[in-house]
Amino acid sequence: MVAEFHGRSDDILKCLFEGLLRFDPKQTSDEYTNLIKGIPQECEKDFEEFRKKMINIPKYIKSENDYNDCSAFEENVDSNISSNLSFEEKYNKICSLYEISKKKYIMLRREKDELEEKQKYFLDFESKYNKTAEDISDLTNKLFWEQNKRKEIERIYNLAIEESENEEAILKEYEKKISDLLEDNRKKSEEIDDLKNTMEQLKTNFNHYMKIHYDESEYDGAINSVDFKNINKATVDGERLSDTIENGGERLSHAIIKGVSTILSNKENEQPNNSANFNNSSIQSPNANRQREAINYLDGLDEERRNVEKQLEQSNQKINELETENGNLKRSLDLEIKEKKKFSGKIDNLEVEIDKVKAERDNLIKEKIKMSQNYENCVVRRNELEIKLKEALHEKEQIPNKLNELNETLNELATKVNNKNDSTISEEYDEKTGKLIFKNMDSDSDDDCMIIDVIDNAQKVDGVMKDIKRNEENNVILSDLKNNINGVLTNDYMDSGKCLKNENLKNLIDGGENGNKKENQVLNNQKLKKIPSKRKNKDISKNEEETEAQKKKRLRLEAKEAEKLQKLEAKEAEKLQKLEAKEAEKAQKDVARIRKEMAASINTKAEQYLYCNVSNTINDIIPHFNIELENFFESRDIKNQIIFEDSFTSAVTWKRKNVDALVENNVVKRLETFDNENIFILIMSGGTFKELYNKNTLINEIKTIKNQFSGEVQGVVIVYEKHSINKAPLYNLCLQVFEETGSQLKFIKTAEKVILTIAQHHRAIAKKPLSLQKEAETMMVYLGEKGVKEGDEIHKDWWYKMLSGIHRISEDQRRAIIDHYANPFKLIKLLREIGTLAGVKRISNIQCDNGRKIGPAFAQKLVQTLTSITGDEVIEC
Repeated sequence: MVAEFHGRSDDILKCLFEGLLRFDPKQTSDEYTNLIKGIPQECEKDFEEFRKKMINIPKYIKSENDYNDCSAFEENVDSNISSNLSFEEKYNKICSLYEISKKKYIMLRREKDELEEKQKYFLDFESKYNKTAEDISDLTNKLFWEQNKRKEIERIYNLAIEESENEEAILKEYEKKISDLLEDNRKKSEEIDDLKNTMEQLKTNFNHYMKIHYDESEYDGAINSVDFKNINKATVDGERLSDTIENGGERLSHAIIKGVSTILSNKENEQPNNSANFNNSSIQSPNANRQREAINYLDGLDEERRNVEKQLEQSNQKINELETENGNLKRSLDLEIKEKKKFSGKIDNLEVEIDKVKAERDNLIKEKIKMSQNYENCVVRRNELEIKLKEALHEKEQIPNKLNELNETLNELATKVNNKNDSTISEEYDEKTGKLIFKNMDSDSDDDCMIIDVIDNAQKVDGVMKDIKRNEENNVILSDLKNNINGVLTNDYMDSGKCLKNENLKNLIDGGENGNKKENQVLNNQKLKKIPSKRKNKDISKNEEETEAQKKKRLRLEAKEAEKLQKLEAKEAEKLQKLEAKEAEKAQKDVARIRKEMAASINTKAEQYLYCNVSNTINDIIPHFNIELENFFESRDIKNQIIFEDSFTSAVTWKRKNVDALVENNVVKRLETFDNENIFILIMSGGTFKELYNKNTLINEIKTIKNQFSGEVQGVVIVYEKHSINKAPLYNLCLQVFEETGSQLKFIKTAEKVILTIAQHHRAIAKKPLSLQKEAETMMVYLGEKGVKEGDEIHKDWWYKMLSGIHRISEDQRRAIIDHYANPFKLIKLLREIGTLAGVKRISNIQCDNGRKIGPAFAQKLVQTLTSITGDEVIEC
């Protein structure tokens, strides 16, 4: 090509571009002379430097793993370039090579996307596998735990069966004893009936013989032997006396019958025997001795009968005790049977769950095997894609170096040519046409713009620019790929035991990032800076004064800026106001929700916000107390409100869960506190109660528990089962305990009533805040009823209104007190004379019209009100 460099500077630049792009450094000297013919002398030096740089560009070396579709062409590239082809043919060859490289790049990018998708699938697979492995370990631990639990339940079940068998044996033994005692009792009853019949028959025979043989001689039918005590040896008319008694006393001698009948008739008629005959005679007759012996014998029979009846009562008492013990054993046996059924149901559920866990474990093992195979396939595919990606990155590294050098040379030449022609030109790149636009800033019209074709093929430049832009996206993709692959490769595969670290892949990705960074540098260098026009520099350098039009324009721009700023501030203020309104509305909703919960905590859900703390020591006093109490609370749907705790005292206390809201900077904080209720129930056995009473330490024991609370404390002491303390000292003790501690004593014999008492207290304590709130709303503050001003009834009227002011007093109680003590001044004088304790006793025993008494609680309050001097006694009571 022969170029003539005459004419305008734009023609010179165009020719230089064509020459540089089509110039082959390996041409002969003649061709080189023809190429540079006509170049100005001041440009020859620059052109020579650029030619040397083109010669120093390294030659592209073909890799071994190129694709088959372009391998043949690339082998002949060097030979074709070195041959004496025309510049147009060489250029076409290079363009076709570029198109092939572009296709290869697109293919590699697709493979790269596929690799990323595979890698993403692999990461999901690995996370799923890790989660599955964790689930397997959790299920295995759960299986072991359930197996151990099942063994423990079986052991408890066997122990319960053994205990039930032992109790059944004991129960049978008791039943046998009871049957024996009943048989003995029946025999004794039969003996008593026989003796009663014999005595009745003897009495009848005595009366009969007395009437018939009243005049019979005293010596008729005399007994052969005087020794009546030896009744087996005595005979009457040749027969034994013992046989006579066994035969119902039909053949007793007439003399004995006569004497006994006389004595019995004298007793019935309350007429004493005529003792004159006995006094007159110094020696008693044998008849009198026989009568006395007969009476002694009858007394012996009565005594024997009484002994038998006493034994019968003892046997009945023992039978009742055994029946009570039998009932307790049956109740405990029923509870154990219920627990046994529960355990058997739990065992069945555990077996079903174990089968499910085993099936899930088998499925997870199968999935694990499949996922292992897929993982191995992914590893093979990844290695193949690593090789292809490395080749693509190596080819892509060659493009930025050439473009960078061309850009630097172009900028130098353009700057020198512009300086030579004394013109100010700005360069811009038109993305639509793919051309560089040089604009002369000295001219006021758009006719001074000149367009130079950078490359004849606009599609080539467009493709290059798109590839360069795509490199920016590749940076993000490669960095993500590096992080993901490093995260995968730094961990060993869990089951295969193979380490999958690959340093070549890591180096490959690092190289790809470096190549992308170089391309970004080239892109930044290709953005040509605008050269300011001479006219603007001239205006700035001269520092001329501002004209009126410029001043108006400046003021107008400042006004627009101020208006924009004002609108922006108003918009920001409106946004801030809306945000604050939303936050305030949200805070109000949260506060309303918490207030609703607070209202429910003292109304509908009061029992669910109260927790009952029960000491495990009570279980030693009352057997199976915890289980029965838990079942009772479960029937009321408040099973979770029981808390069993270990403590030294056998007391039951309560804690209330209070909810409140704290608002700070439109942020609502929910506060939960647990406050102690000043109420307790102390449970003790009858033996413990008697021991404390004998030692005079009962009140100290109650005060020890009471000191754990603050403020006014109400307590109840429940005495379980018998205590064997008389009523009189027990009554005094109840009053003394209430007076000194404010606690009440209750005596309960069954566990069911104890549980019912605790449940009633739980409900009453839960409803207490709502009751107090209603009483405060409805409490009468002022009594507007007029009273009596004069007369005899003034004291009674004043006394009635004074009692009306006392809290929780009924109409029946007021009338009963006024009927017994019409004048309050006389009552005050009486209380000071007899003392506080006696006054409480006297007032508490006053009976109302409805049959109920005043009671010690109200009596003490009334006595303290009437006898108090400072007023502290009323508050402390």
